[in-house]
Amino acid sequence: MAGLVEDWAQQIGWSVQKRNVILEGRSDVLFLKLAAKLYREERGIDVFNDFGVLAAGDGDDGGVDGVNRRLSAARQLAEYDLTPAGAKRYRFIGLFDNDEAGRRALKRACNFDPRVVRYEDVFLLHPVMPIAGGSPGSVVEKRAETLNYDFRRLDWEVEDLFSPDFLRAFVADYPNAVVHETTIGGRTHRDLSRDGKTALREFAEKYATLDDVIDLIRLICSLRDYLHLQHNHILPTQGDSG
Repeated sequence: MAGLVEDWAQQIGWSVQKRNVILEGRSDVLFLKLAAKLYREERGIDVFNDFGVLAAGDGDDGGVDGVNRRLSAARQLAEYDLTPAGAKRYRFIGLFDNDEAGRRALKRACNFDPRVVRYEDVFLLHPVMPIAGGSPGSVVEKRAETLNYDFRRLDWEVEDLFSPDFLRAFVADYPNAVVHETTIGGRTHRDLSRDGKTALREFAEKYATLDDVIDLIRLICSLRDYLHLQHNHILPTQGDSG
């Protein structure tokens, strides 16, 4: 018999696992799932066998406000969806793009519900995502700041994690896809037009290799760590990605 979370998830079109990450949009989910597919095909390991990545929604239903709405609802339902022993059956965390909107949304999430802890329940995406290893959120956030000090003024989104060579090839084929480009500390963030985002999805599905998505796999390892799932079997030398 389906529980509260499963009934609600079915209504909004989510396929939930016991542990889940809510992202701003469907492109973010598609890119992570593409990376997982390439990794599974080459290495024979399914990195999503025991946790899910979920899009907050499309258009006005997605974005940072969508993450906060969905996360709040999911956490409330999970409070009452318990095993016979009284343990929570589901866990949800949120991941925001590291831009002005994402930084505001992370602060709002924690102000609205003091039980939502920075870098335990909600995270900003960085070029280098720390491994928590069970550390408190305050420690993880400080480590993220230290690891990303050179990039502290750089906005960052999931698509920025494709390899530089792959993204340069994409821009060469679709020069009008980029609205604005910023490079700091050797890392580049590109603001893409709506059509540009669509073109990148199609380009990635057609041309991306495992080498092109290895930083996306590193992100998946970090997300698994935040959800208290094993990750060293995916990238055996996995530490903080860099």
